[in-house]
Amino acid sequence: MPKMKEATLSDQKGELLSEIERLQAKVSELKRDAYCLQMQEDILEKAAEIIKKDPGINLKNLSNREKTVLVDALRRKYTLSDLFLQVKIARSTYYYEHRILMMPDKYSALRKHIYDLFYDLKSRYGYRRIHAVLKNEAIIVSEKVVRRLMYEMGLIDPHKTIRKYNSYKGEITPAVPNLIERNFHADAPNKNRHHRILNSCRQGLFIANRRLL
Repeated sequence: MPKMKEATLSDQKGELLSEIERLQAKVSELKRDAYCLQMQEDILEKAAEIIKKDPGINLKNLSNREKTVLVDALRRKYTLSDLFLQVKIARSTYYYEHRILMMPDKYSALRKHIYDLFYDLKSRYGYRRIHAVLKNEAIIVSEKVVRRLMYEMGLIDPHKTIRKYNSYKGEITPAVPNLIERNFHADAPNKNRHHRILNSCRQGLFIANRRLL
């Protein structure tokens, strides 16, 4: 009997140890999930704060440069390996973009000049007219560079653009009452008459197909 009791206690102890290990593994898994969720939330907040992206942005749609900026902003709080997995960027790509970001900006003076020009001209000039102004000032720079710099600084004309002309002005006649109400049954000939209007956009014609019921 004592041996049976010892065996039973030993089995129970083994089951309890297995249950404890399972619960500890579950706790570790939950902590890991909470860690990942917090990291995702911080990444989205930084994307809205630094890159000026919508909080619901898909991280896959970010450029490698933007992903690198996010990783640099959070690398003190999270490990680089975890951040690389979350933002979907390769380690070599990150270090390449990081090296470029650390280099001095050769367009720093031009950025400031374009920024001043844009607001001196009351925010009415786009990149083409800004490029023309720079050309008149004997500043030789590509139009694509001006466009990229203005895009990066968010220099966009706030005025409403002119809408494309559209001749449609809505219905000019009152709606015809629906007398048939999709009931096309006729008890006698020539009782119900209706037309099917076909609009030919290429020839500008309206064709009426008459049916008698």
